[in-house]
Amino acid sequence: MVSSLDGRAAIGGKAGAMGGESDRRLMRVLRSRADAVMIGAGTLRSEKISLSIPDDLAYIRASRGLPEQPLHIILIGATNPNLENLVNPVPDRTILIINEKSKFSELGELAPEARDVLRSPADSQGRIDLQGVMDTLQREHGVDLILVEGGPSLNHSLLSNGLADELHLTLASKIIGGNQPSIISGPSLPNQKYSHGLLSIHTSYEVPEGDLFLRYRLTKSAESNE
Repeated sequence: MVSSLDGRAAIGGKAGAMGGESDRRLMRVLRSRADAVMIGAGTLRSEKISLSIPDDLAYIRASRGLPEQPLHIILIGATNPNLENLVNPVPDRTILIINEKSKFSELGELAPEARDVLRSPADSQGRIDLQGVMDTLQREHGVDLILVEGGPSLNHSLLSNGLADELHLTLASKIIGGNQPSIISGPSLPNQKYSHGLLSIHTSYEVPEGDLFLRYRLTKSAESNE
């Protein structure tokens, strides 16, 4: 995720303009090391997005015996995900996961390149059962490491369910103001859910960027594991 100095995660509702070129390079490297990249439908509705990695990183993956592209996972709730905003989808590498309460049942026709269209049970709040999704992806698609790129509601669901292991946060050298969202959107999270440890901090050293790249370990407390 990327945030401005005043805690905003978007400009005009779009996150794409937040980080600089160093941030975009870092995100592509992180994608290349994951089994899958996941976003929520709200993120896809807000702007055009490509989840692919460039040819040089795809070549490195292939040299390690991996598919050139990670799986692209899109979580779809109750409203239209606007799949037209998915730029250059990779045939047979896209998985659509649909809330069973969603009114959309023929999304495969909207995204014929999708490898699978999976219907997910809803949790007690009527949202996609993320733990069930993770279990299915690991069991049926061999996914052990997922890079989640938002948005804020999906981030909140992952954290509130104890499903996040690390946070990679770019602190962009921008002050935005206004009523833009933060990287988390939802009710207050219990303080005892995680402990947070700073693993690394780097700067781009680029003018005029000067962004900071922060990596945190999120460790679930013993109480939250019970």
